[in-house]
Amino acid sequence: MILREIKNCNASLSSFSPLKNFIAYALKSQTFVRSIADFNLICDFKCVGLIDEIIWSSDAEYICCVVKQKSAIQVFSMEDNACCCHIDASEYLGIQDAFWTPDSQNIMVLSELSAFFTVWALSNQWITTLSSPKNSNSSFAFSPDGRFLSMLEMVNGKDILHFYDTEDSNWCRFLSASLPTRDAESVHWSPNGRYIIVFDSYLYDSIAILNSDGTTLHSLNLYSENFGNNPASRFALGIRSFHWAPSGHILAVGRYDNSCLLYNHANWKILAELKHPLDKPIDPILGLDRSGDVIEARFARSLLVKPHKVAIYIERLSKEQPYYGPPLLTSTRAEEVKDAYIISKLPYTVKSVKVDPKKSNPMIGVGLCLFSPNGRYLVTRVENAPHAIWVWSIGSLHISLEGLLCHSSAVTCVQWDPRSLPTEFTRLAFCTASGRVFIWSPKGCLSMTVEKPGLPFPVRSLTWRPSGDTLLLQSSKSFCLLHLNSEEGEAIFKPLEPVWTAPSRGRDPLEEHNRDPQTPASRGTFPADEKSDLPKWALSAHRLTRKTLIE
Repeated sequence: MILREIKNCNASLSSFSPLKNFIAYALKSQTFVRSIADFNLICDFKCVGLIDEIIWSSDAEYICCVVKQKSAIQVFSMEDNACCCHIDASEYLGIQDAFWTPDSQNIMVLSELSAFFTVWALSNQWITTLSSPKNSNSSFAFSPDGRFLSMLEMVNGKDILHFYDTEDSNWCRFLSASLPTRDAESVHWSPNGRYIIVFDSYLYDSIAILNSDGTTLHSLNLYSENFGNNPASRFALGIRSFHWAPSGHILAVGRYDNSCLLYNHANWKILAELKHPLDKPIDPILGLDRSGDVIEARFARSLLVKPHKVAIYIERLSKEQPYYGPPLLTSTRAEEVKDAYIISKLPYTVKSVKVDPKKSNPMIGVGLCLFSPNGRYLVTRVENAPHAIWVWSIGSLHISLEGLLCHSSAVTCVQWDPRSLPTEFTRLAFCTASGRVFIWSPKGCLSMTVEKPGLPFPVRSLTWRPSGDTLLLQSSKSFCLLHLNSEEGEAIFKPLEPVWTAPSRGRDPLEEHNRDPQTPASRGTFPADEKSDLPKWALSAHRLTRKTLIE
């Protein structure tokens, strides 16, 4: 591993270029672009004021600098090393957010209070004004191919989803679909472009599933399986977090009751409910049962439970410090901090943090759920136990908890290696804002301390380079690069004993009569086996049903 020198920047304003070997960062009113390999300066640009945001275009040919104080956006060309466009948004009530379109030919500007939503074309300098989105930048989304834009708007007290064609020079609105939601908050496309999901606000627990043509397929209620028609379900909080599996076959939705639901795209039934037991001892030999509850030793031999090993990693410090204690002080010297992971052989209890119910936006529920790029793992984090990371295996005979990583301070950022690698080479990087970087793999875990001269470097967030060989580590006002040597990294990982998984039994396969009646039964209804994220017991049912349809 090689750690590059630490550079100062404005409020964590540094980012990798999408394609080329560049990294850009902003310092006061200047933007610098350096080479990732040797960190040499490639070019620098001067802006009209203090830079609030820098955004790369998808082709890495342009870099956009946002100066909100001046209501200005400057676009610089990497080829010409000069400013090629200056946008003055003062007539449109300033700038709240700015975005590149997927084709890198337009810049979208959302004004303050979402009053105006404008599209600025770089090629012909045209300005197109669209309908104002309902909320912030979560109220609109592009299709995976970048051609269509879907946007939420409230008309006469009802939620409407508009569709725009970005290949039309006037951004023509060609479709508007009414939604069954009560207060829609965000819209998202599936990775395969087949489905669109619309989430209600956190006061409601409904999710609208639409086809790509705007037809409503399903309206899901997160707590209907638990409460049924009980009036108590109407007072449950809604969606805490979500993430699509890379193939679009599984949708993970985090709830406020510390559970995560996995929905199957074939019939939109619950594939699994992942519970996160807090304040209960978890035995690393027995693990959790298929309902997510802790398996006790007295029930281990019962045919109703399926024990399996869980690798429980515990971060240890040289000083006696309680788990999830206060963060290390900035005055702590790096040589005084010696951290390591210990694989626990005894039951371990994930302790929760008491939440004040009188405060708004309580820190409870599954606030993070993130699939790995190969779709074989899912990582989750509970907001009232932020020091623990839960890693779930999706590709085994049944969905199970594979790893539990517990730390002395709260985990602030979690990112998978962006490459779709074989299962054994999957990597997960995360940080705890305490000067250390952690990397998990099915082979084991490692950690590294990042230092300034005499002081630890408080890593608050991290980002993978698209090639997966470099990490961008950011603090509040500085950043550095961590180059990973794959051979060295594999040698550091300590191999674990094989994790035993009991054979699956008692599972109900996905049968044809449970399929969504509004989805036509065709060969495209079921995923290809080699690209599916579904577990093997569900895939076997898909193969059988598909064979029956073909015959």
